[in-house]
Amino acid sequence: MFLIKKLPNKKTELSYISFLLIITLFSLCMGCDSGWSIGGLYLNGEDSTYIEIVSSDSISHLYEEILQFGEDMWCFKHAQWEVVEVK
Repeated sequence: MFLIKKLPNKKTELSYISFLLIITLFSLCMGCDSGWSIGGLYLNGEDSTYIEIVSSDSISHLYEEILQFGEDMWCFKHAQWEVVEVK
């Protein structure tokens, strides 16, 4: 039984390297200074406002700008629903 090892094709390697070089140059020319975008929605630090609340046991919570007391609010710091109450 013979083991046949296929040698890499130089033409294929050059095509692959050329493709990577073109993609890299295209990415550099486009620039990345426009910020983050998700689904066409551009995000920057000014898009959302959050309120940080420190509870009586010194645990920090991060909620949306508008608080709704006695209702479920999403805590961005703990990634869970929490009820905000004033005591």
